[in-house]
Amino acid sequence: MVSSNGPYDAFGCIAYLPATHTLAPKISNEDLHPKLIENMKSQPYEEVPPKFNLKSVRDIALSLCLELYERHPGDESLYLCLFDIYTIKGSDLKIPSPFAGKKDNEAAVSMFLCYMAKVTNNFEYGAIDAALKKGWYRKRITVLIETLKRLNNFVAVAVLYQIELPINYQEAFSAIRSAAPMKQITKETSPFFWESSIVEYAQYQCFHTPGCKDIVLKAEKRIETPQGGRQKMLEKTMPNVSKFFKWLILQ
Repeated sequence: MVSSNGPYDAFGCIAYLPATHTLAPKISNEDLHPKLIENMKSQPYEEVPPKFNLKSVRDIALSLCLELYERHPGDESLYLCLFDIYTIKGSDLKIPSPFAGKKDNEAAVSMFLCYMAKVTNNFEYGAIDAALKKGWYRKRITVLIETLKRLNNFVAVAVLYQIELPINYQEAFSAIRSAAPMKQITKETSPFFWESSIVEYAQYQCFHTPGCKDIVLKAEKRIETPQGGRQKMLEKTMPNVSKFFKWLILQ
């Protein structure tokens, strides 16, 4: 799991979000407890990736993030760090409130949803768009989607397929069809989706309908808008997106 780029590459946002980035954790010297620093220095460490003690460094990073989480609960970037670290197996550290009682992957999902609810609530197109294109997201999106599938949360799966560009239409349509009975999709689900062709495709049940290919091509053409068009679309619908993630947290 550790790449040749070095150990920190395993920690997603720690590697890809520099301290100057708007989504990076706001860490100051006062945040670092002396005992925490001492523990970090005493942990075994190997420079060579094949011998790298992933569990030890994961525990160090998790300890640091948990301490910062307690001191700065309003810093949404810490949700990203926690989410990313919890998707790496090998630690027995206690999962913090409000995620206690969940398995690692389930806790990671909760943390990610909390982050998305917060960051979309104060929407800045450039910041979130840049974050979603980062390497940490690409590395972890599969873990997140597979966990949500195991939890039968197909609505969230469909939304995540929309966030990811280019959209995987086949998977997104399959997820939304699994999310609710067809007759309920428009009423209960469509308010959370900003790409209406996904809902339309699900309603038509295109996998079993003649002319499916034509509908897919139509849907794909509608989503291929210039960057400015996509920004305008997201800005218009982001309140619904934030509402969706907040709703998911309560499920």
